[in-house]
Amino acid sequence: MGAGKTFNGEYTSNHTRARPSQQTLPLLLQRRRKANPDLRITILVGVGNHRPMMKEEMVDKFGVEICARERIVQHDSQDAAALVKIGALSSGNELWINREAVETECLIAEGLIEPHSFAGFSGGPKSVLPGIAGYRSIHANHCAEFIHSGEARTGNLDGNPIHQEMVKAAQLANLSFIFNVVLATDGTVLRAFCGYPLDQNIYQSVKGMSTAESCCKPGGVIIMVAACQYGHGGDSFYSHLASAATPAELHRRTCRRGRHETLPDQWEFQILSRILANHPVILATALEDPRVVTAMHIRPARTIDEALERAFRMKGQQAQVVVIPDGVSTLVDSPPAESVEERKR
Repeated sequence: MGAGKTFNGEYTSNHTRARPSQQTLPLLLQRRRKANPDLRITILVGVGNHRPMMKEEMVDKFGVEICARERIVQHDSQDAAALVKIGALSSGNELWINREAVETECLIAEGLIEPHSFAGFSGGPKSVLPGIAGYRSIHANHCAEFIHSGEARTGNLDGNPIHQEMVKAAQLANLSFIFNVVLATDGTVLRAFCGYPLDQNIYQSVKGMSTAESCCKPGGVIIMVAACQYGHGGDSFYSHLASAATPAELHRRTCRRGRHETLPDQWEFQILSRILANHPVILATALEDPRVVTAMHIRPARTIDEALERAFRMKGQQAQVVVIPDGVSTLVDSPPAESVEERKR
């Protein structure tokens, strides 16, 4: 696939996973082509370090129609020409992934959630690492040091170094959307889960808040809807906000730091403190501990309706509402609202 071609990618798991792709993959393909019937889509099979799927296995997994109609590419973790280095993980391990995934305009993954002996659970970020990663990146992630960790155990994600690297890999790969399922004992779909990696914690959700900031009146309320299943997103990010007397105070202090005095996560708490200094922020999420949200000078809500009701109480029932479905991918054609400090000058 040459650079510059219009391309959308669907990642899917391989024959070693029991995912019912004949049921779920057509749903993804149909949704992607709803707005553009001529959209070119490539199905990239995340083989990881496993062998390629045989033709019979592909037909059994995807169905005759998809195999005949769609372009299907099987990942080869040892094909250097098919791999691209996209960065380094927190451990220093280099991340190499399939070139098709790097060149796509929109990378979507499907997978199966089930307990995993050292990653905690399958599905989620495993679609990138190990799914479409180079074998050296996979081996580094599965190293003896990480496997020996007491946190690398079945059903555990908290502090799991293997899972943490997988999450970072998904972020570096710009994974846009995930469609995961949980199966019942008879193989039928019990639950389906869809999500965007950029709402996995408060740190990542700041990217969406910054878009809202650029089109919100001074003092206007920002409602952020985010799953935040992985908490606040970083100890430095959380501690600086939680220990600040006010967001405005933290923002002023951070802006005075020298170029060579940059702290971990400083960029993110600098942006969030700027937003909070000018706008009340309500975080609508069912999964984050409300005490953590409150400590960061954010107002928690369990549902969107609760957040809206609270915002209308603050700004009046006649207040206007702007809805931004995808804050991370939206550009607003207007300058940011002036800050509190600028209005005081």
